[in-house]
Amino acid sequence: MDDSEDSLVLALPASTVAPGVARRDVKQWLASRGVGAAVIESVELVVSELVTNSVEHTDSAPELEMTRRADSVRVSVRDGDERGPVARSGGADGGFGLQIVTQMTRAWGWERVDGGKVVWADVALG
Repeated sequence: MDDSEDSLVLALPASTVAPGVARRDVKQWLASRGVGAAVIESVELVVSELVTNSVEHTDSAPELEMTRRADSVRVSVRDGDERGPVARSGGADGGFGLQIVTQMTRAWGWERVDGGKVVWADVALG
């Protein structure tokens, strides 16, 4: 694989099945590009957390974009809610998602876009 960027875009349902669909498709896409199993597992976890947050906290269907770069994979989840993600300290009802994303990535953030927001995270390939 050369150093050029390579992308995958998935329109996901506004449903609890969205994280599973996203994980399955991302795993296949990354494996077909020679990405190692440990990195794939990290990306799957980040994808699951970001898509789950979108489905649980908005009324819109998320769109997932994966971009493979020379040294990282960018996970971007777009939805129709302009409110930014809120990191919680976790508890019996969950709330650990963004803490996991922080631990599994080089960096993550979000930005408002027309009609909503994009939450992104960069996972190192090496």
